[in-house]
Amino acid sequence: MTKEQWDAATLDVVSVNKDGEEFGIQWDVQKGSEVSTWIVTPKYKKGGMFATETGQADVTINVSAEIDGDGYGKAETVSVNIKDDKNIVDYLKCYWKHIVISLLLLILILGYVPPFKKRFARSIKKRPSIECSAEKIGLRDNVMKGNFEKDLASRLLPYVPETGRLTFSPTPVKKTAKVRASGGGSMLILNTSAFAGKEEITFNGMSIQENEKGHNRISASTIIVVSTPEFTYTCIPNVQRTANGEIKRGKRK
Repeated sequence: MTKEQWDAATLDVVSVNKDGEEFGIQWDVQKGSEVSTWIVTPKYKKGGMFATETGQADVTINVSAEIDGDGYGKAETVSVNIKDDKNIVDYLKCYWKHIVISLLLLILILGYVPPFKKRFARSIKKRPSIECSAEKIGLRDNVMKGNFEKDLASRLLPYVPETGRLTFSPTPVKKTAKVRASGGGSMLILNTSAFAGKEEITFNGMSIQENEKGHNRISASTIIVVSTPEFTYTCIPNVQRTANGEIKRGKRK
């Protein structure tokens, strides 16, 4: 080809994989240093290493030119192998955002799973029974309902132990313990000072000493007793009785 013909010629590159489908790669076409020559260089598809296909490719180079008013063309197919040489650093550079987001999500999810988040025992009833045993003639034994509720914020925040309130005696001697889950099915009484030195209030038969420091530990099966001249109130957080006095089984109610 003359230089004029070479300048006017066009070159197209088509590549397919072994299935005859378009091979995921791009080609850079530049004129060579000599007339009638071209340099064809493979490039990443859309500039991305991970968007580029690897493996065997059949590359067809088509040259079209006009000589003396007539169109001429020539095609040649060569087989090339695009090697996959990506390494761990390449993967980190490409997917570091995905990795960071995944790690952050994992850390967040773990914040809601024991032991990273301390939760109350599932056996604690929302309305535990309070057994009222009469201590005077003319009064009758009966069963009343206590109350257990969790603080919403402590339930929603990751890594923060659940907190709540347990009411274990009725009006007019209503007693409420502020509690915090401490793992292993136990919980801590946060307002210990409200019961310190009061012998009429016992937890598993033991009252809290007046000079006791720190938080008193109880569990869902702790027997809490409040004694008054009229009634002895007994509450076990994981016990709820039916109307006929039988212990209710199954899901928390």
